[in-house]
Amino acid sequence: MEELSKVLFELLLVSDGRTTDMLETLCGERVYVEVINQEKHDNTIYRESFLYTVNRNLFVSHNFMMLYPEHVPSEFYQRILEKEEVIGKILKNDEVQSNRIITKNGWCLPTEISDLFGNPKKLIFNEDLNGGLIPFKEYKLHFQSNEKPGIKLVEYFNPNLIHYRLQKNRFLQSTVDEVTAEKVGGLV
Repeated sequence: MEELSKVLFELLLVSDGRTTDMLETLCGERVYVEVINQEKHDNTIYRESFLYTVNRNLFVSHNFMMLYPEHVPSEFYQRILEKEEVIGKILKNDEVQSNRIITKNGWCLPTEISDLFGNPKKLIFNEDLNGGLIPFKEYKLHFQSNEKPGIKLVEYFNPNLIHYRLQKNRFLQSTVDEVTAEKVGGLV
């Protein structure tokens, strides 16, 4: 199980595709966003958010973003201000063309968590960590042919994500097995 988890996270950390799609695949559910803080400094938007599954059964990731409005499409910028959608879903649904450049990725200790300013932070799923390592990915998003990034983002992923999916699958399988056993038992 530990090896499987590590391999799946390694794929997530090196992927330059939409992270949201991979996270939904890994946890087997749709993910939703909650914006903890969104502020404008000069001409830059700072946003701290987390992704979670329905009913908050799992906090999937904790994210820190800097958005530079002059380097993103205006419709995309307006949707970000609404704070209701995951960035990856906006990119996908609006078919926004972007290029993702990973600047840093790997595993860190809970004491090494920081936002894009280097300020120490605690994660929404901190109590679940038991001092273990946290997978993370930092990257820039460039829009159209703009040389300057429109977004800088660091995402810290809940290391219990794979365990959650496996437990969920075991529960679903045992429910299917129970129903099948009842029906077969009732026919015999």
